[in-house]
Amino acid sequence: MISNRLRFSISLCVVLASVFAHPAEAKKEFVSRKTAEQKPLLGEGSVKQPNGIEIKDIKVGAGPALRLGQVAWIHYIGWILPGNKEFDNSIVRKRPFNLISGVGQLGRGIDEALRTMKEGGVRQVALPVELNFPKGSPLVKGFPPNSSLKYEVRLVHVGAKIPKSKLDSIPEEKEKEKEKEKAVAAPKSTQPAKGK
Repeated sequence: MISNRLRFSISLCVVLASVFAHPAEAKKEFVSRKTAEQKPLLGEGSVKQPNGIEIKDIKVGAGPALRLGQVAWIHYIGWILPGNKEFDNSIVRKRPFNLISGVGQLGRGIDEALRTMKEGGVRQVALPVELNFPKGSPLVKGFPPNSSLKYEVRLVHVGAKIPKSKLDSIPEEKEKEKEKEKAVAAPKSTQPAKGK
C-alpha cells in the first residue's frame, strides 16, 4: 500500500519532469494563458486602470466637466459579460437618471465612468461584479459567478436642474422619433380606386 506522501511525491516528480523536459512549451502555455487574461473587455482603445476597471471613450463631451459631488443626469445601459446580456437600460425608460457623482448610487462602475467626463460625452466601462457593488451587497447574488459588467454611460447634463429639452430623451432618440413622425404625417400616395 502506497502512502499519501509517496503518492504526492510521485505526482510532483512527474509534473516537474514534464516542465523541465519541455520548458519552451510550458512557458508558451503560461504566456498564452496570461495574455488571454489580459485581453481588454472593451476592445482596442480601452485603458485598464490599476484597480482593474477598464474605460473607453466613445465620444468626448464638449460641455462642462463633472466634478465630485455634483449632480449628473445620465443615460446608461448595463450588460453582463461574457455574453453581452443586457440587465438595465435607462434609455428604454426615456428619462435620464440623476445621481450625485462619487457617491456610488448605481455602483462603482458608473462612478468611475463619470469621473473626468464632460457633458455630452459617451464612455464605456467594464469591471468585475465584485468591484461594482459594495462588499456583501445582495445585488452581487443576482449575477453569475466570475462575471463582469459593462456599462455605456452618456452624461446628458451636469447640474441640479435639467433643461426640459434634455429631460425627455437623448438626441439620437429624438431624431429617430422626428423621422417616425414625418413618415406617419407624410401623405400617402393617392391612386384612384379601381372601378367596378
